[in-house]
Amino acid sequence: MSNLRIVTKLKKMNRYGFFILLSLLNSCILFTMDDRPSEDFSSGGPNIKKIKSIRIEIEEYKPGFRFDVSFLAFLPLVLEAPNEDYSPFDDLDLPRIPIDQSLRLKLKHTLLAQSPNAHIYLEREMDTTKAETLLRIKIERANCTRVMKMYAVSIAGFIFHLFGLPIFQDSCSVSVATLTKNQNASEEKRSTQDASFRITRGVYYNTEPEISKVMYDRMLNAIVTKIAADIM
Repeated sequence: MSNLRIVTKLKKMNRYGFFILLSLLNSCILFTMDDRPSEDFSSGGPNIKKIKSIRIEIEEYKPGFRFDVSFLAFLPLVLEAPNEDYSPFDDLDLPRIPIDQSLRLKLKHTLLAQSPNAHIYLEREMDTTKAETLLRIKIERANCTRVMKMYAVSIAGFIFHLFGLPIFQDSCSVSVATLTKNQNASEEKRSTQDASFRITRGVYYNTEPEISKVMYDRMLNAIVTKIAADIM
């Protein structure tokens, strides 16, 4: 084999190695936009106060108009385009569960994990029973978005995807306002909590349909832990 052929093969190997490295660098499964480390959700986190009884009231959340213009990413000179109507449940062909319903069940589970003997009443459940603490929650904002990336080159963007650049960026965020009141005292506490997570998806990484649902669950875990830690 001539030296020229050997050099040519080495150049090809270096080029393929670069693309493999690029794919690996883009393969971060989940990363948070929240700068606080994740808590131990199964135990409710270290800072959550143990409770005796609590009534939880969560206002029904009605999302506003959402749109899908991801097809615009296929137009020349368009870097990326969003699908605002995206939901992680769609990837699994499951019905969409309202955020207030998911939050209610997740919060009850977390509080019971921290205080197994606590009495937790949801909404108007057992209205005649007076709970020690009243927790009212209003969901200010809750949404998931999928952004398609075609890098301003229209259909040719698929070439970049084959080289490891992301096809989608999925993100979910939630913001809630809470009012906590001790029924045996006059004071009340108001606060706002938020959480958000996002992932990138490509041809060679994060291809499982469950990945975005994991992101959604982590967001719920984060906001619930913050709410529970803030209870008086």
